[in-house]
Amino acid sequence: MKKVRIRGKFCNIEAEHAKSLSRKLVGLILESRIYPILFEFENERRWSFHTFLVLKPIDFVFIDKNKRVAEVKNSVRPFRFVIKPLKPVKYVLELPQGMGSLFLIREKLKF
Repeated sequence: MKKVRIRGKFCNIEAEHAKSLSRKLVGLILESRIYPILFEFENERRWSFHTFLVLKPIDFVFIDKNKRVAEVKNSVRPFRFVIKPLKPVKYVLELPQGMGSLFLIREKLKF
């Protein structure tokens, strides 16, 4: 499992770096412990996510191709079928509930 360090004004976290299709498909499904995972895509799109079979609420941070925070969705409950950003993004960070508050909209991240 490859890791990536994500740094911002208020955050310095280590996340799993999900690049393969199989890892992106599974995400945090059926994980008893929620941990940071960064999904990286080939291009920007309004990628669709879900929390079906995710056992606890999680936060989503949507990040554009320039590594700027485009949107944060906090406390997304389990069994939601469509979670989409308002704008196209290249990266999506799933986090334990509450960690999304560490990210500012339009903030430039380093990873």
